Amino acid sequence: MRNSRLIRVGMLISSLAIVGMMSCNLRERESRNPTAPQPQGGGSSALSNYAQMEGGSTVVDGHQLNWVISDWGTLPYNQWMYMEVNEQDAIGKPPGDNQIPVTLGNVVLSFSGLPAAVREIMIGVKAVHDANDQTFIERGRFAVVDGRVDIPLDYGDLVNYFGVTHYSIWFQALGDANGRACGQIALSGVMPSGQSVTFSKQVCFGTNSAPVSTCPTVPAECVVQNTNDSGAGSLRRMLDDLGTTGCTTITFADTVVGKTITLAGTELTVANDVTIDGCAGVTISGNNRSRVFLVYSATATVTATLTGLTITGGRSSGGGGGIFNVGTLTLASSTKVSNNKAFDGGGIYNNGGILTVNGEVSNNTADGYGGGIVNAVIVATLTVNGTVSNNTAFDGGGIFNFGTLTVNGTVSNNTVLGSGGGIYNWRGTLTLTGSGNLIEGNHCDNNNTGRSFGGGIWTSGSCPAGANYGTAPNQNFRGSGTGTIDNCNGNP
Repeated sequence: MRNSRLIRVGMLISSLAIVGMMSCNLRERESRNPTAPQPQGGGSSALSNYAQMEGGSTVVDGHQLNWVISDWGTLPYNQWMYMEVNEQDAIGKPPGDNQIPVTLGNVVLSFSGLPAAVREIMIGVKAVHDANDQTFIERGRFAVVDGRVDIPLDYGDLVNYFGVTHYSIWFQALGDANGRACGQIALSGVMPSGQSVTFSKQVCFGTNSAPVSTCPTVPAECVVQNTNDSGAGSLRRMLDDLGTTGCTTITFADTVVGKTITLAGTELTVANDVTIDGCAGVTISGNNRSRVFLVYSATATVTATLTGLTITGGRSSGGGGGIFNVGTLTLASSTKVSNNKAFDGGGIYNNGGILTVNGEVSNNTADGYGGGIVNAVIVATLTVNGTVSNNTAFDGGGIFNFGTLTVNGTVSNNTVLGSGGGIYNWRGTLTLTGSGNLIEGNHCDNNNTGRSFGGGIWTSGSCPAGANYGTAPNQNFRGSGTGTIDNCNGNP
């Protein structure tokens, strides 16, 4: 890491009573020693960090990128946490050849699943990596809505200068939180090749003790007690025993919130009506060995809700890397289906069920149809109120639809080699409603053959009325570049 190119982002939780919300317009304000804010209103005081050190690595375009989330330990500014991404030696390059410039585009920092007590995220730049010099330049404050905020960043703010002096992006959560506040942080961007990359992790801020639970109160037998794949106290056991326990809601103990349940090679089956509430955030990983969730019962239609969950690492040689749904399934706004892979429906395969997506389906891959979601068979119903983004497939990068599809949310930055970068509608019913829908930044024919169409939408019928295709330069395109606008069926 000492010879690495660094991107650091840090976070500070402060229990400041907010008198009024500030504008999201970026501005700069220099201050000194910001790490010990004075209590304001109600005798609140700054929280110390919930220490942790977790991360991972990925290879993108021949570059090995490692990342970590941690706090600053015993340094004077130990109120802060940071997220660090470093580029190690490029794959196939001589040792030490690790200063290759990698410029990310469309960089977004996202927080999700935050409790209501967190009202704003403040971002800023700490100019000097020195415990004795804590110059801080405020860049802006952004309101947290429904536990989520997405903050576009100028890549220039993320470029660090290796050595004693570097620039960093720091974060301060403002509100009236007590104890621990857990959520998810994600840093996403696009490599020069067009390949999307996202680094994300559930993270907790605040004190080690007396965490503030966002879980509803349920009987003890309905609370997951550990991160084990099976056995007593596991999520799998809770799901298997639903017919006996009668639990209508499954929650997680504070010792599990913010952590990952890694499956050992077998999907989790939801065969009874239930809400699985990850509270402030639980990740469930298929470990690249199995699908994560099957929502199905041979005897009745299952009604399920997933909230506060990140569903990742799912794999299927058939349909639905993250989820295969044959029931009535709702994904709450705090739920994310990301980095799953299947032949069809990389994120979700809705096989004749009723699926409502209020959260995020992103960075999933399908070899065939529907990188994000396949809405299969004519009786299938899909409503998207959230976001389907950065998914890839051969056809239908974001969504492949055979049934009834209604989009009130965002379908963006999805890519395909064939047709329908954002949406491929094959003899289904496609409706884009109100001013809430946004279809932008999608690409078809990403290998430039000239034989495929519908950067935003390809449909076997007429292009839908009321579609919002964004504004230049963020419309939809045919080909890997931005030279040919193709919003629907080859038309600009």
